[in-house]
Amino acid sequence: MRRVIAGAFRPITRQWNRWNPGTRILMYHRVTDLDQYDQLTVSPKRFDDQLRGLKSSHRVVALKDAFSFDENSVVITFDDGYLDNYLEAAPLLQKYGLPATIYLTADFVDQKASHRRYKGSERLHMDWLEVSDLAASGLINFGSHTCTHPMLSELKSADSKREIIDSKMRLEDKLGTSVSSFAYPNGNYGQREVDYVEEAGYVHAVTVKPGVNRGNSELLQLRRTEVTDRDEPKEFAAKLDGALDPVHLVLDMKREWQFERRRNNSVETQT
Repeated sequence: MRRVIAGAFRPITRQWNRWNPGTRILMYHRVTDLDQYDQLTVSPKRFDDQLRGLKSSHRVVALKDAFSFDENSVVITFDDGYLDNYLEAAPLLQKYGLPATIYLTADFVDQKASHRRYKGSERLHMDWLEVSDLAASGLINFGSHTCTHPMLSELKSADSKREIIDSKMRLEDKLGTSVSSFAYPNGNYGQREVDYVEEAGYVHAVTVKPGVNRGNSELLQLRRTEVTDRDEPKEFAAKLDGALDPVHLVLDMKREWQFERRRNNSVETQT
């Protein structure tokens, strides 16, 4: 079904992108081999193939260099700061000389907690030494992904604000440099969170809303395109051309509806 939809829309979206250039931000999480399919995981072999394709056919830039969004380019991002980003993804990025931004959850890097999606006794996230090692490479930049990876819109105002501001301070203290980018955990946020992100001094923030970013995009609500292990070369190329954006927009509407239900239930619980 994805191939049929992509084939139908790709000629249109490809031409549209030529007339309306912009920056497509790719969203990854894990790069490793798992026993079964996981939507947030791409195998090293698949990631290698995708980077090779990007290197040969697209202009790949660091997010900090894509502010104007006035020409066709691609940005690579990762969420959560997994250990396999250090062990598997970073060497491949270095192989092709492609920059990326990794969004760190402070408690995960402190090894105080780990993402609830994955169970097991092995360490799941990078530590600060590994983060510093990647920072020294010059190819990897880091952004904030809160302190504990909560559903921000379901928190009380003070707690939501603390997650956004304190994580920036903790990362800057550990990295010894300014942190200007933020990623909303789970893609869950409201105008309240956007205001807190602006108050904290972030320059831009990324969401999970699909699509490409152009000159009129809101810098604190940038769109991203999720990449999965099922994205074979044709599907990956179609995503880069925006051929699957219409489908992803429908799925995003469904996700927002589910978030709204959770928010309403959370408000009822708090009151």
